[in-house]
Amino acid sequence: MDLNWNPHGYAGYVDTFEPNRSHTSDLQGPMAKFETSPEGLGAAARIGPGGLFTLGAQYGYTIPGTPLTITPSAGMAYVDKSMPELPIKTPFALGLQAGIPLGDTKARLIAEYLHLSNAGLKEPNTGMDMGAVMLGYPF
Repeated sequence: MDLNWNPHGYAGYVDTFEPNRSHTSDLQGPMAKFETSPEGLGAAARIGPGGLFTLGAQYGYTIPGTPLTITPSAGMAYVDKSMPELPIKTPFALGLQAGIPLGDTKARLIAEYLHLSNAGLKEPNTGMDMGAVMLGYPF
């Protein structure tokens, strides 16, 4: 399988979900993302609030007969901000993104779910869940 090269850059906003009382920290603010391609096998990097940085692999799949692209991703993260949910500064990152082109333009709108966790390497292993909305354009 070859790495696709159709680079896109995105800018948007990310916020932390707080599904229960054990999630007390918050990461919210501007976020940027770079991906090698919105479709097929690719790589992606994100930078966001709290010193958040992620790097990983992704695979974009366009649902036949629709403009919707679904993209799962997995990789590593670095978070500079100290938070009880992330007892290590280099957690794992799992994501799921949905994207659509905007009309006849080359611009894309994406909504993304991102989960950071230490995968049980250190207690507590609460993790963090975030959502982002971003607008992007190819280079």
